Amino acid sequence: MLLLRSIREAYFEEITRMIPEYGGHLIVLTHALPDRPEFLSALGKVLPISMVIAVPYSIDNQSLEVIKKKYHVVQPSLHQLSSKTYLQNALSKVVHNEPFAIVEIGGYFAPVVVHLREKYEELFLGVVEDTEAGCRRYESISPPVCPVVSVARSTLKQPEDALVGPSCLFSTEKILRETGFPLSAITALVLGYGKIGRSVARALVSRNLPTIIYDHDPTKRILALAEGFAIPARKEALKNADIIFGATGNMSLSSKDLPILKNGTILVSCSSKEQEFDLVTLKANYKRHQVAPNLDRFENEGQVILLLAHGQPVNFVDNAVIGPVLALVQSEIIVALRRLQEVRCQKGIFEVAEETRRELARVWIKYFSRR
Repeated sequence: MLLLRSIREAYFEEITRMIPEYGGHLIVLTHALPDRPEFLSALGKVLPISMVIAVPYSIDNQSLEVIKKKYHVVQPSLHQLSSKTYLQNALSKVVHNEPFAIVEIGGYFAPVVVHLREKYEELFLGVVEDTEAGCRRYESISPPVCPVVSVARSTLKQPEDALVGPSCLFSTEKILRETGFPLSAITALVLGYGKIGRSVARALVSRNLPTIIYDHDPTKRILALAEGFAIPARKEALKNADIIFGATGNMSLSSKDLPILKNGTILVSCSSKEQEFDLVTLKANYKRHQVAPNLDRFENEGQVILLLAHGQPVNFVDNAVIGPVLALVQSEIIVALRRLQEVRCQKGIFEVAEETRRELARVWIKYFSRR
Protein backbone atom coordinates (compact mmCIF):
# COMPACT_ATOMS: atom_id res chain seq x y z
CA MET A 1 0.00 0.00 0.00
CA LEU A 2 2.81 2.41 0.86
CA LEU A 3 4.55 1.61 -2.42
CA LEU A 4 1.35 2.27 -4.39
CA ARG A 5 0.84 5.57 -2.58
CA SER A 6 4.36 6.73 -3.38
CA ILE A 7 3.90 5.82 -7.05
CA ARG A 8 0.55 7.63 -7.16
CA GLU A 9 2.12 10.72 -5.58
CA ALA A 10 4.97 10.73 -8.11
CA TYR A 11 2.53 10.22 -11.00
CA PHE A 12 0.28 13.05 -9.85
CA GLU A 13 3.30 15.30 -9.34
CA GLU A 14 4.15 14.96 -13.01
CA ILE A 15 0.52 15.52 -14.04
CA THR A 16 0.13 18.70 -12.01
CA ARG A 17 3.15 20.18 -13.75
CA MET A 18 1.04 20.16 -16.95
CA ILE A 19 -1.38 22.70 -15.46
CA PRO A 20 -0.61 26.44 -15.58
CA GLU A 21 -1.27 28.33 -12.39
CA TYR A 22 -4.34 30.52 -12.14
CA GLY A 23 -6.13 32.11 -9.22
CA GLY A 24 -9.08 30.81 -7.31
CA HIS A 25 -10.05 27.81 -5.23
CA LEU A 26 -11.92 24.51 -5.40
CA ILE A 27 -14.96 22.93 -3.81
CA VAL A 28 -14.60 19.15 -4.13
CA LEU A 29 -17.49 16.73 -3.69
CA THR A 30 -16.08 13.21 -3.59
CA HIS A 31 -15.91 9.80 -1.98
CA ALA A 32 -13.82 9.61 1.19
CA LEU A 33 -11.99 6.44 0.22
CA PRO A 34 -8.35 5.30 0.69
CA ASP A 35 -7.17 6.72 -2.64
CA ARG A 36 -8.53 10.25 -2.03
CA PRO A 37 -5.79 11.86 0.10
CA GLU A 38 -3.24 11.70 -2.73
CA PHE A 39 -5.84 12.79 -5.29
CA LEU A 40 -6.96 15.76 -3.19
CA SER A 41 -3.33 16.72 -2.59
CA ALA A 42 -2.77 16.81 -6.36
CA LEU A 43 -5.91 18.87 -6.97
CA GLY A 44 -4.81 21.28 -4.27
CA LYS A 45 -1.56 21.94 -6.10
CA VAL A 46 -3.56 23.28 -9.03
CA LEU A 47 -6.09 25.27 -6.99
CA PRO A 48 -6.37 25.44 -3.19
CA ILE A 49 -9.27 23.38 -1.82
CA SER A 50 -11.57 25.45 0.37
CA MET A 51 -14.05 22.66 1.14
CA VAL A 52 -14.42 18.89 0.72
CA ILE A 53 -17.96 17.50 0.67
CA ALA A 54 -17.95 13.80 1.56
CA VAL A 55 -20.49 11.62 -0.26
CA PRO A 56 -22.28 9.90 2.64
CA TYR A 57 -22.54 6.38 1.23
CA SER A 58 -18.84 6.06 0.42
CA ILE A 59 -16.83 6.88 3.51
CA ASP A 60 -13.84 5.00 4.82
CA ASN A 61 -13.48 6.37 8.35
CA GLN A 62 -9.70 6.13 8.47
CA SER A 63 -9.37 7.94 5.15
CA LEU A 64 -11.87 10.55 6.26
CA GLU A 65 -9.81 11.34 9.35
CA VAL A 66 -6.71 11.83 7.18
CA ILE A 67 -8.64 14.19 4.90
CA LYS A 68 -10.06 16.15 7.85
CA LYS A 69 -6.57 16.93 9.11
CA LYS A 70 -5.82 18.88 5.94
CA TYR A 71 -9.14 20.21 4.63
CA HIS A 72 -12.40 21.72 5.77
CA VAL A 73 -14.78 18.74 5.44
CA VAL A 74 -18.56 18.67 5.59
CA GLN A 75 -20.59 15.47 5.83
CA PRO A 76 -24.14 15.98 4.56
CA SER A 77 -26.82 13.33 4.31
CA LEU A 78 -28.10 12.28 0.89
CA HIS A 79 -31.23 14.28 1.64
CA GLN A 80 -29.12 17.39 2.25
CA LEU A 81 -27.14 16.81 -0.95
CA SER A 82 -30.44 16.87 -2.82
CA SER A 83 -31.35 20.23 -1.29
CA LYS A 84 -30.59 23.38 -3.27
CA THR A 85 -30.70 25.40 -0.07
CA TYR A 86 -28.15 23.21 1.67
CA LEU A 87 -25.67 23.39 -1.21
CA GLN A 88 -26.10 27.13 -1.67
CA ASN A 89 -25.56 27.76 2.04
CA ALA A 90 -22.52 25.46 2.15
CA LEU A 91 -20.85 27.35 -0.71
CA SER A 92 -21.70 30.76 0.74
CA LYS A 93 -19.47 29.97 3.72
CA VAL A 94 -16.33 29.50 1.59
CA VAL A 95 -16.98 31.58 -1.56
CA HIS A 96 -16.17 35.27 -1.24
CA ASN A 97 -14.42 37.43 -3.82
CA GLU A 98 -12.16 34.87 -5.52
CA PRO A 99 -12.85 32.70 -8.56
CA PHE A 100 -13.89 29.14 -7.74
CA ALA A 101 -14.62 25.87 -9.50
CA ILE A 102 -16.44 22.72 -8.45
CA VAL A 103 -15.06 19.21 -8.88
CA GLU A 104 -17.77 16.68 -8.21
CA ILE A 105 -19.12 13.20 -8.69
CA GLY A 106 -22.81 12.62 -9.36
CA GLY A 107 -24.20 15.91 -10.64
CA TYR A 108 -25.37 17.09 -7.22
CA PHE A 109 -24.64 20.72 -8.09
CA ALA A 110 -26.54 20.64 -11.39
CA PRO A 111 -29.75 22.07 -9.85
CA VAL A 112 -27.89 25.06 -8.39
CA VAL A 113 -25.51 26.16 -11.15
CA VAL A 114 -28.04 28.68 -12.46
CA HIS A 115 -28.14 30.27 -9.02
CA LEU A 116 -24.33 30.19 -8.75
CA ARG A 117 -23.92 31.88 -12.13
CA GLU A 118 -26.45 34.58 -11.25
CA LYS A 119 -24.95 35.24 -7.82
CA TYR A 120 -21.23 34.97 -8.50
CA GLU A 121 -21.14 35.71 -12.25
CA GLU A 122 -17.65 35.24 -13.72
CA LEU A 123 -16.20 34.25 -10.34
CA PHE A 124 -17.88 30.88 -10.88
CA LEU A 125 -15.50 29.16 -13.29
CA GLY A 126 -17.59 26.04 -13.84
CA VAL A 127 -17.67 22.33 -13.00
CA VAL A 128 -15.61 19.19 -13.57
CA GLU A 129 -17.89 16.13 -13.44
CA ASP A 130 -16.76 12.52 -13.09
CA THR A 131 -19.83 10.33 -13.67
CA GLU A 132 -22.24 9.46 -16.46
CA ALA A 133 -25.27 10.09 -14.24
CA GLY A 134 -23.85 13.46 -13.27
CA CYS A 135 -23.09 14.38 -16.86
CA ARG A 136 -26.70 13.64 -17.79
CA ARG A 137 -27.92 15.94 -15.05
CA TYR A 138 -25.83 18.80 -16.42
CA GLU A 139 -26.92 18.02 -19.98
CA SER A 140 -30.54 18.39 -18.86
CA ILE A 141 -29.95 22.09 -18.09
CA SER A 142 -31.17 24.06 -21.07
CA PRO A 143 -29.68 26.38 -22.01
CA PRO A 144 -26.30 25.70 -20.35
CA VAL A 145 -25.22 28.47 -18.00
CA CYS A 146 -21.56 27.60 -17.40
CA PRO A 147 -18.78 25.36 -18.71
CA VAL A 148 -18.89 21.75 -17.51
CA VAL A 149 -15.91 19.54 -18.31
CA SER A 150 -16.92 15.89 -18.14
CA VAL A 151 -14.65 12.86 -17.95
CA ALA A 152 -17.59 10.43 -17.82
CA ARG A 153 -17.28 9.27 -21.44
CA SER A 154 -13.52 9.41 -21.65
CA THR A 155 -11.55 6.53 -23.11
CA LEU A 156 -9.53 6.65 -19.89
CA LYS A 157 -12.70 5.75 -17.99
CA GLN A 158 -13.05 2.42 -19.77
CA PRO A 159 -10.49 0.49 -17.67
CA GLU A 160 -12.24 1.66 -14.47
CA ASP A 161 -15.67 0.78 -15.88
CA ALA A 162 -14.41 -2.71 -16.74
CA LEU A 163 -13.56 -3.25 -13.07
CA VAL A 164 -16.92 -2.10 -11.70
CA GLY A 165 -18.66 -5.38 -12.58
CA PRO A 166 -16.21 -7.62 -10.68
CA SER A 167 -16.26 -5.09 -7.84
CA CYS A 168 -20.08 -5.22 -7.59
CA LEU A 169 -20.13 -9.00 -7.82
CA PHE A 170 -17.47 -9.33 -5.12
CA SER A 171 -19.46 -7.21 -2.66
CA THR A 172 -22.73 -8.93 -3.57
CA GLU A 173 -21.33 -12.38 -2.98
CA LYS A 174 -19.64 -11.29 0.23
CA ILE A 175 -22.90 -9.94 1.69
CA LEU A 176 -24.88 -13.00 0.68
CA ARG A 177 -22.28 -15.50 1.88
CA GLU A 178 -22.20 -13.82 5.29
CA THR A 179 -25.89 -14.68 5.63
CA GLY A 180 -25.47 -18.25 4.37
CA PHE A 181 -26.71 -17.60 0.85
CA PRO A 182 -24.17 -18.68 -1.80
CA LEU A 183 -24.44 -17.00 -5.18
CA SER A 184 -25.10 -20.09 -7.30
CA ALA A 185 -27.86 -21.85 -9.23
CA ILE A 186 -29.83 -18.63 -9.69
CA THR A 187 -30.76 -16.50 -12.71
CA ALA A 188 -29.33 -12.99 -12.84
CA LEU A 189 -30.89 -10.08 -14.71
CA VAL A 190 -28.83 -7.04 -15.62
CA LEU A 191 -30.92 -3.93 -16.28
CA GLY A 192 -28.92 -1.65 -18.54
CA TYR A 193 -26.27 -2.76 -21.03
CA GLY A 194 -24.06 0.30 -21.10
CA LYS A 195 -20.48 0.40 -19.86
CA ILE A 196 -21.33 -0.74 -16.33
CA GLY A 197 -24.00 -3.24 -17.33
CA ARG A 198 -21.65 -5.00 -19.74
CA SER A 199 -19.01 -5.19 -17.03
CA VAL A 200 -21.50 -6.67 -14.56
CA ALA A 201 -22.77 -9.18 -17.13
CA ARG A 202 -19.26 -10.39 -17.95
CA ALA A 203 -18.48 -10.78 -14.25
CA LEU A 204 -21.63 -12.88 -13.77
CA VAL A 205 -20.76 -15.12 -16.70
CA SER A 206 -17.29 -15.63 -15.25
CA ARG A 207 -19.05 -17.10 -12.18
CA ASN A 208 -21.10 -19.39 -14.44
CA LEU A 209 -24.38 -17.73 -13.49
CA PRO A 210 -27.22 -17.80 -16.04
CA THR A 211 -27.48 -14.14 -17.06
CA ILE A 212 -30.17 -12.31 -19.02
CA ILE A 213 -30.16 -8.70 -20.19
CA TYR A 214 -32.69 -5.94 -20.65
CA ASP A 215 -32.00 -2.44 -21.91
CA HIS A 216 -34.60 0.08 -23.08
CA ASP A 217 -32.37 0.75 -26.12
CA PRO A 218 -33.01 -2.03 -28.69
CA THR A 219 -29.56 -1.58 -30.24
CA LYS A 220 -27.98 -2.44 -26.89
CA ARG A 221 -30.23 -5.49 -26.56
CA ILE A 222 -28.99 -6.65 -29.95
CA LEU A 223 -25.40 -6.10 -28.81
CA ALA A 224 -26.10 -8.22 -25.72
CA LEU A 225 -27.58 -10.93 -27.92
CA ALA A 226 -24.53 -10.84 -30.20
CA GLU A 227 -22.34 -11.24 -27.12
CA GLY A 228 -24.15 -14.39 -26.05
CA PHE A 229 -26.87 -13.21 -23.66
CA ALA A 230 -30.57 -13.92 -23.74
CA ILE A 231 -32.71 -10.78 -24.13
CA PRO A 232 -36.28 -11.67 -23.07
CA ALA A 233 -39.06 -9.09 -22.98
CA ARG A 234 -38.83 -6.84 -19.94
CA LYS A 235 -41.83 -8.26 -18.04
CA GLU A 236 -40.67 -11.82 -18.64
CA ALA A 237 -37.16 -10.93 -17.49
CA LEU A 238 -38.45 -9.36 -14.27
CA LYS A 239 -40.69 -12.34 -13.51
CA ASN A 240 -37.93 -14.92 -13.96
CA ALA A 241 -34.93 -13.23 -12.30
CA ASP A 242 -33.69 -14.37 -8.91
CA ILE A 243 -31.31 -11.44 -8.58
CA ILE A 244 -31.47 -8.09 -10.41
CA PHE A 245 -28.49 -5.81 -10.95
CA GLY A 246 -29.51 -2.23 -11.75
CA ALA A 247 -26.93 -0.52 -13.97
CA THR A 248 -28.86 2.14 -15.88
CA GLY A 249 -27.96 5.28 -13.93
CA ASN A 250 -31.71 6.00 -13.88
CA MET A 251 -34.81 4.41 -12.36
CA SER A 252 -34.59 0.84 -13.63
CA LEU A 253 -37.38 -0.53 -11.38
CA SER A 254 -40.53 1.51 -10.79
CA SER A 255 -43.39 1.03 -8.36
CA LYS A 256 -45.34 -0.81 -11.09
CA ASP A 257 -42.52 -3.34 -11.44
CA LEU A 258 -42.30 -4.41 -7.80
CA PRO A 259 -45.41 -6.69 -7.75
CA ILE A 260 -44.11 -8.47 -10.87
CA LEU A 261 -40.92 -9.64 -9.21
CA LYS A 262 -40.45 -13.25 -8.19
CA ASN A 263 -40.87 -13.91 -4.49
CA GLY A 264 -37.43 -13.56 -2.86
CA THR A 265 -35.88 -11.47 -5.63
CA ILE A 266 -32.60 -9.80 -4.63
CA LEU A 267 -32.05 -6.20 -5.76
CA VAL A 268 -28.51 -4.91 -6.24
CA SER A 269 -27.58 -1.39 -7.34
CA CYS A 270 -24.43 -0.96 -9.41
CA SER A 271 -25.24 2.64 -10.17
CA SER A 272 -24.92 5.87 -8.20
CA LYS A 273 -26.92 7.15 -5.25
CA GLU A 274 -30.42 5.78 -4.60
CA GLN A 275 -31.81 5.99 -8.10
CA GLU A 276 -31.91 2.47 -9.59
CA PHE A 277 -34.96 1.27 -7.66
CA ASP A 278 -38.12 2.97 -6.41
CA LEU A 279 -37.07 2.87 -2.78
CA VAL A 280 -39.77 5.33 -1.73
CA THR A 281 -42.54 2.91 -2.74
CA LEU A 282 -40.64 -0.07 -1.38
CA LYS A 283 -40.23 1.52 2.04
CA ALA A 284 -43.78 2.89 2.13
CA ASN A 285 -45.64 -0.28 1.09
CA TYR A 286 -43.43 -3.09 2.34
CA LYS A 287 -42.54 -3.97 5.91
CA ARG A 288 -38.77 -3.80 6.40
CA HIS A 289 -36.65 -6.14 8.50
CA GLN A 290 -32.88 -5.84 8.66
CA VAL A 291 -31.40 -9.29 8.14
CA ALA A 292 -27.77 -8.14 8.25
CA PRO A 293 -25.91 -4.78 8.14
CA ASN A 294 -26.19 -4.63 4.33
CA LEU A 295 -29.20 -6.86 3.71
CA ASP A 296 -32.81 -5.72 4.18
CA ARG A 297 -35.89 -7.89 3.79
CA PHE A 298 -39.10 -6.21 2.57
CA GLU A 299 -42.41 -8.07 2.79
CA ASN A 300 -45.89 -7.26 1.54
CA GLU A 301 -48.80 -9.73 1.30
CA GLY A 302 -46.57 -12.73 1.01
CA GLN A 303 -44.08 -11.22 -1.41
CA VAL A 304 -40.50 -10.87 -0.19
CA ILE A 305 -37.90 -8.61 -1.79
CA LEU A 306 -34.31 -8.49 -0.57
CA LEU A 307 -32.30 -5.28 -0.94
CA LEU A 308 -28.52 -5.11 -0.71
CA ALA A 309 -26.60 -2.14 0.72
CA HIS A 310 -29.84 -0.21 1.38
CA GLY A 311 -30.12 0.51 -2.34
CA GLN A 312 -26.76 2.29 -2.50
CA PRO A 313 -24.08 1.17 -4.99
CA VAL A 314 -23.15 -2.22 -3.58
CA ASN A 315 -19.44 -2.05 -4.39
CA PHE A 316 -18.95 0.88 -2.02
CA VAL A 317 -19.49 -1.55 0.84
CA ASP A 318 -15.93 -2.63 0.09
CA ASN A 319 -14.51 0.74 -1.05
CA ALA A 320 -15.61 0.23 -4.68
CA VAL A 321 -12.99 -0.19 -7.40
CA ILE A 322 -9.50 -0.01 -6.00
CA GLY A 323 -6.01 -0.08 -7.48
CA PRO A 324 -3.74 1.90 -9.79
CA VAL A 325 -6.28 2.24 -12.61
CA LEU A 326 -8.20 4.86 -10.61
CA ALA A 327 -5.27 7.24 -10.89
CA LEU A 328 -5.80 7.35 -14.66
CA VAL A 329 -9.25 8.96 -14.47
CA GLN A 330 -8.18 11.11 -11.54
CA SER A 331 -5.34 12.50 -13.63
CA GLU A 332 -7.85 13.48 -16.31
CA ILE A 333 -9.93 15.28 -13.67
CA ILE A 334 -6.81 17.23 -12.71
CA VAL A 335 -6.10 18.12 -16.34
CA ALA A 336 -9.78 19.01 -16.79
CA LEU A 337 -9.09 22.05 -14.59
CA ARG A 338 -6.84 23.34 -17.36
CA ARG A 339 -9.61 22.68 -19.88
CA LEU A 340 -12.03 24.54 -17.63
CA GLN A 341 -9.76 27.57 -17.75
CA GLU A 342 -9.57 27.36 -21.56
CA VAL A 343 -13.38 27.45 -21.92
CA ARG A 344 -13.92 29.87 -19.05
CA CYS A 345 -16.25 32.24 -20.90
CA GLN A 346 -18.14 29.55 -22.81
CA LYS A 347 -21.20 27.49 -21.90
CA GLY A 348 -21.93 23.80 -22.41
CA ILE A 349 -20.40 20.34 -21.94
CA PHE A 350 -16.72 20.00 -22.83
CA GLU A 351 -14.12 17.21 -22.73
CA VAL A 352 -10.37 16.88 -22.50
CA ALA A 353 -8.72 16.43 -25.91
CA GLU A 354 -8.02 12.85 -26.97
CA GLU A 355 -4.32 13.59 -27.51
CA THR A 356 -4.11 14.79 -23.90
CA ARG A 357 -5.71 11.55 -22.77
CA ARG A 358 -3.12 9.57 -24.71
CA GLU A 359 -0.37 11.56 -23.02
CA LEU A 360 -1.88 10.81 -19.60
CA ALA A 361 -1.98 7.12 -20.53
CA ARG A 362 1.67 7.17 -21.61
CA VAL A 363 2.70 8.76 -18.30
CA TRP A 364 0.54 6.26 -16.35
CA ILE A 365 2.25 3.32 -18.08
CA LYS A 366 5.65 4.79 -17.20
CA TYR A 367 4.80 4.82 -13.49
CA PHE A 368 2.54 1.81 -13.01
CA SER A 369 3.26 -0.86 -15.64
CA ARG A 370 6.39 -2.22 -13.92
CA ARG A 371 4.66 -2.51 -10.53
